Amino acid sequence: MVSPWISCLALVSDVSNINKKKCSPIFLFIAGFVLVVIIMFVANYRSALEQELQAPATGIKKLYTAEEALIAISMANEVWVWDWAGLGDKPRTKAVKATKVLWLPGEKLILATSGISSDLFINDFEKGKNHKRLLFDNAWQCELLGIGGGSRFVAIALMENNGQSRGASNSKRFRFEMLSPGLEKLVPVTTIDKKDNTLILYELDVSDDGLFIAVVGQANDFAWIGLFDVTERRIVWEKVVETSKDFTDVAFSPNGEVVYAGGEGRYLYSFETTSGRVASQLLIDQEQLTASFNEQRVTCAEVSPDGLVVAAGVNPGNKVYFWDSRTGERLGVVGGCRGLNNLAFSPDSSTFVVAGRNYGGSLKVRRVPEK
Repeated sequence: MVSPWISCLALVSDVSNINKKKCSPIFLFIAGFVLVVIIMFVANYRSALEQELQAPATGIKKLYTAEEALIAISMANEVWVWDWAGLGDKPRTKAVKATKVLWLPGEKLILATSGISSDLFINDFEKGKNHKRLLFDNAWQCELLGIGGGSRFVAIALMENNGQSRGASNSKRFRFEMLSPGLEKLVPVTTIDKKDNTLILYELDVSDDGLFIAVVGQANDFAWIGLFDVTERRIVWEKVVETSKDFTDVAFSPNGEVVYAGGEGRYLYSFETTSGRVASQLLIDQEQLTASFNEQRVTCAEVSPDGLVVAAGVNPGNKVYFWDSRTGERLGVVGGCRGLNNLAFSPDSSTFVVAGRNYGGSLKVRRVPEK
């Protein structure tokens, strides 16, 4: 590919020979306009891209910020840890044998084991030593691990082990629990019973105050979201959105007043936490579908730590959309990365990182559009 700077130099050279060629003023205007556009495009691209980080070659299945650390969980369950203050430094890494894993501040790992046994381990990240083992009834198995509240809270979704194949959570019964602040025990929240046997869970999040759990998925081929009260141990509300086939991503606002959900379709939805009322539908531009992407969808969604910006990754197109959380005004659209499916904000909300699920090798660090 020809560098934009080379194109600029070539155009400047052409313009410098205008007098020799005695071209019309119209050509002068067009040439100048094109030159300005090229310079602005290159400048904008360079300003948006801060740096690239080496990343797992297998791709990323989870990316998040935990206090002052950036955490990437690879498709092969490798844990990569950077300090946001020193992203250029070599990351600390650890390969683990587990179906699901989370890194927590204090250098702890939460591991859900594979197989039929229902074990949850708390391990030391650096030493790899088993710190604690938490057991739950073998009739249940861990389906989802979620972290929230600035990485202070961990929630768990369990699926009833009724002999069905592992993978999509299509059991009739689901149980939700919280890990106690001292990582000493599992605290039950509630159990839901879905007799139609169609509910599939994809992701969960915890509010910053640890009072609510939001879970998204699919029910009867439509998008589904449920909100649970941790203190009162009950489901507050659940919604089926028939304009979308599924919700695969969920994120609370830092103040806990709104929860965002996205999946198939051209909207990022926000729901009022207390009532479940749809507060807004943030529109995404229509993209041209391809053989690889035969439907448009939100692949990741996050809210900045200062609560002012909402971001959503979109495919096809590998773009990240930004909105003002207070007004819903679109702030900009920034290029993401190939196979975009994860994004995380920096602790100061000024930059963000994007990663691809099936395309590893690098993480791209970019600046958040100005509010």
